[in-house]
Amino acid sequence: MSIDFDSAALQTQHEEEEYDQEDFAREQELHKLLTDLPDDMLEDSRDSSPELEYSPCSNKNTGTSYNPHQPAHQPKMFNSQTTHQEGHFDDLQREFLDSMQTADREQLAQLQILYKAQQKQIEDLEGKLEDSQRTARYIEHQLAIVKEKDGLAISLKESSRLVQEAKEREVQMQHKMKTLEQQVQVLNERDQEKQKVAEAAVDSMKQQMLELCRSDTLSRAREQHDRDLAIIKEQHEAALLALHQKLDATSQALNEQRLREQVKQLEHQREEEQLERARLVNALTQRLEESQQQCAKLLQTSVQEMSQMQIKLQQAQSAKALSEDMNKVLQEDLADLKEQITLYESAVKHGVIAFELNIDSENQLSESCMDLGLKKTNKKNGIIHTALAHLSDSKLPEEEALQLLRVEMQRCLGSLKGKRQKIGQLQEELQHCKSRVLEKKNKELKENEEKVRSANSELCTKMREMIQELDQEKQEAAEFERIHQQYRDDVVNRVRTELMLEHDAQIEQLTAQHQQLVQQLTQLSEASDKVLAVQECYISVCQEKDMLENRICNSETEEAEEARQEKHRETAEATCQTDEIEASSVTVIAEELDSRLSAQKQQLQLEADQVRCKAVEEARKQTQRELHKKHLEDMAKQVEGAVTRAYNRWTEDLTSLPEYQASLQTEKEKWEELQKKHTEQRQVSQALREAEEQWNKRHKNQLEAQSSGALQVEELQEEVVILQSQLEQVRREQAALLKAELAGARAAWNRDKQQEISIIQVRSEQDYQTKLQEERKKLEQALQDADLQKKELLLQMEAKLQQTVRVREEEWRHQHAEKLAEIQGQLLRDFSRDLQGTEDTRKTSGSSSEGTIARMVQISCRDIVNQAVSQAKKDWKKRSSDQLQNLQQGLEEMKQQYLMTVEKIRDMMRYLQESRERAAEMIRIEVQRERQHTARKMRHYYLTCLQELLEDSGKTTAEKKIMNAARKLAAMAKVLET
Repeated sequence: MSIDFDSAALQTQHEEEEYDQEDFAREQELHKLLTDLPDDMLEDSRDSSPELEYSPCSNKNTGTSYNPHQPAHQPKMFNSQTTHQEGHFDDLQREFLDSMQTADREQLAQLQILYKAQQKQIEDLEGKLEDSQRTARYIEHQLAIVKEKDGLAISLKESSRLVQEAKEREVQMQHKMKTLEQQVQVLNERDQEKQKVAEAAVDSMKQQMLELCRSDTLSRAREQHDRDLAIIKEQHEAALLALHQKLDATSQALNEQRLREQVKQLEHQREEEQLERARLVNALTQRLEESQQQCAKLLQTSVQEMSQMQIKLQQAQSAKALSEDMNKVLQEDLADLKEQITLYESAVKHGVIAFELNIDSENQLSESCMDLGLKKTNKKNGIIHTALAHLSDSKLPEEEALQLLRVEMQRCLGSLKGKRQKIGQLQEELQHCKSRVLEKKNKELKENEEKVRSANSELCTKMREMIQELDQEKQEAAEFERIHQQYRDDVVNRVRTELMLEHDAQIEQLTAQHQQLVQQLTQLSEASDKVLAVQECYISVCQEKDMLENRICNSETEEAEEARQEKHRETAEATCQTDEIEASSVTVIAEELDSRLSAQKQQLQLEADQVRCKAVEEARKQTQRELHKKHLEDMAKQVEGAVTRAYNRWTEDLTSLPEYQASLQTEKEKWEELQKKHTEQRQVSQALREAEEQWNKRHKNQLEAQSSGALQVEELQEEVVILQSQLEQVRREQAALLKAELAGARAAWNRDKQQEISIIQVRSEQDYQTKLQEERKKLEQALQDADLQKKELLLQMEAKLQQTVRVREEEWRHQHAEKLAEIQGQLLRDFSRDLQGTEDTRKTSGSSSEGTIARMVQISCRDIVNQAVSQAKKDWKKRSSDQLQNLQQGLEEMKQQYLMTVEKIRDMMRYLQESRERAAEMIRIEVQRERQHTARKMRHYYLTCLQELLEDSGKTTAEKKIMNAARKLAAMAKVLET
């Protein structure tokens, strides 16, 4: 039997997995050992079976030899050399007995040596098992450390990326803060400029009012103007307070957002750590189950080996008992034959039973001598006649002959008595020895049984401890999962409550801001109403002035007609000319004042409309910005939650896929079929072993029955050797077929597993894509709904604002009309007074002074109107420039918001792509890690099996080798299955 291991069998796939240096060194050493082994190291020789070697029928240990009969020396039997012959027979008997005792002792010594060797083998195997368990624990610890290192590296990368993103967001928020501060500064500067312009306008108006107003109406207008200034100052202060509050709210929101991001990062890290711990717990539980299965297998194999050893021990004991029985019978037969031989010799010597001998006794003696290996003497009549002649020729008297015969008989009887006593003593000693041997064997068996029981109890206690530890670890894992779930629920509830509070606070803040905007708008509408009231008052005053001018003109014409009738015609003509000039001048002044008042009214209305539109636009933009910001935050939260949920659902669904479970079930069925085949082959080998044992027993019985046929025994031994070689060849073929089938099944299983893994990866990617598309659709739908809600809110706000603006505009117009009427009445009264004064002066001074006064009044009115128009133009230019700047800033803000939204969408898409790549990379790493782990397990187990086979090759028999190989192949198949 030769073992030829190919070096290619020890090569592994270097492309897919890493190669360990220790395994490579062990493979080189094993390869050297295998190549240096001889070809006939594991052959079973005839000397290996103790049954054939130490059988009582074998001729190896007997000291007797058969010599053929030589008739030339036959007559010397009854001469003087009989004493020498008797000594020779005694030596033969002693050698025969010594050889039997030495054979029994050698057999006992060999059995003890075999038992001690088996004990040493069992101890070596236990030591190897402990070493392998220690190395397995060390390797598992190293693997756990490597896995923890990989997980920590991944978490470090993720945390660094999150820190970088947080820094970028912080930089963006700082830029936003800077822009907001710049906007606040610009607004403050504008408010200061407006305040300066308003103060300058107020100062100029005060001066003009001091110059023009000398009545109660002007004092009332001054008071109203002061009140308006106070209201405007209050509004300005309120606006400043609102801006400061906005700045504080934005800074607080930034801090809260930063804190929320930190909390999210910590929760993410905590979840990753918990996932890693759960993976480690699952891996440890799986390894513990595998170690328990291996311990159970080792227990089963040890129990089977002990049962086999007990069976063999019983067989050896039965064979020993049979051999002892045969020895006893043969010893008794030998003693009887020796006594018969001595009696026969003495009788023949003295010629007492010479005439009673017959053919049967001769045949019997010859057969007994042949059995003992003695010489065959052909005692015929001639020999007997010579002995009788010798006795008859002797000159001894009958009495002396009788005395001699009596002495000889007494001597024979004494020798028989002594021999019987010796036989009794030997039988007693033999029984004592047997009882001692049996007691020793019983003690040894009891000690072995106690050792086995103690080992079994230790293994059972270890198994119970391992099961208790596993239950405890499972309970701890369940408790940890429950605590983690409770902590997660608490965190979710706490975050939910915080978010609800923040949402309520934001809603309250938005409502407060809206109310402030409404108040500002109401104040603006009130101011515009006041301006319109002033305009209306001014228009009514102008109308009253026109009416008064008409009345004055009519009265003057009537008086002029009466005076003309009373005075002379010359004076009448002169007065008529002057009246016509004054009337024309008055009408011209009234027309100019009306046109200027209408232009100012239109300008004031345009300014009020612009202010109202500006306020409405600013309120709308602010609400739109706030809603857009809130919507983007909600969208980011929803996207993050959807991505995390999709990832968790994908990781959970990967193990619960029906295709994955179905593939596992098919693989299990395949391995069960292979196990059935292996069991059938084992049954066949068991049947062959049983048939061989039965044949050996039969052969043994035949050998015991046919102990004289040495040639037949040799032929049967040759047939046994031939049959054993054939059986070994059949077993080798079966082992080769098993190895080939196992290699093919392993390759097919690896190929199917890779295909299934690729299919599962493709399907998981497809499911991930579909889920991402669904989430995108849901997000788009949510965006559309949010846009619709935002548009509806904007429309509602615009409708409310327009309604409030219309109401305020109507009120402002009404007030403005009243104020204009008052101003017109005041102006008409002043004008009538001026006219009365000019009438008096005209009457006193004459016609020359009336023309100068009229020109002075026209010049003053023209200057006042020009100043008002220039002031209105300046105000309009300033307001138009401010509005243009506001529009430009609004456009820039809209552009920045659009760019920010585009950047956020890009960041979100980038984050989704990166998460997808991370998930694929994690799956790839896990698959590669599992492949490497299974390949290392297979390599390590294959090398250990080879080493054990090499160590046990010279010690165990063929049956044990085949059983060990089948058991190890079954264990390898189970390892492959797991």
